[in-house]
Amino acid sequence: MKKLICIISVLIIASMTSAVHAFSLDNILQIGVYPPYQLLDTSDDVMGLRLNLLYGVNDDVKGIDLGLFNMTEGDSKAIAVGLVNRVAGETDGLHVALMNEADKVGTGIHIAVLNRTRTLSGLQIGLINTTESMGSGFQLGLMNVNPDSRFFKYMPIISW
Repeated sequence: MKKLICIISVLIIASMTSAVHAFSLDNILQIGVYPPYQLLDTSDDVMGLRLNLLYGVNDDVKGIDLGLFNMTEGDSKAIAVGLVNRVAGETDGLHVALMNEADKVGTGIHIAVLNRTRTLSGLQIGLINTTESMGSGFQLGLMNVNPDSRFFKYMPIISW
């Protein structure tokens, strides 16, 4: 089972970093405590593994994003696991945290106690899920806030 997880992880990282023109060995690993105490500058993109021991900030993240507070100023196309995943741009992939927040379009799967996104085109699973506008998304949770709902703005259990 461990071998299968390792192989899948390597394949995910390889597929997310397959754009040869954007790939650089300089940005496949980011380790940081909090800015400026991190390997890469906050304006750098990470394509590989980002490990935030406390609080990490980078522009775009593609790959695996692990830490307590994962902050992305651009887009996050990653498997992100932390207490808080905050993305100023668009999200894609799997984001698991106590709180997931995306300022633009949220695609992929977001699992948290609180999920918030501007436009949802993926799946939110949590106690409280909020979106300002629903694309092709779906919400599962105790309370779902969706102003674009055909039925009610506030829906328990399910909203689309």
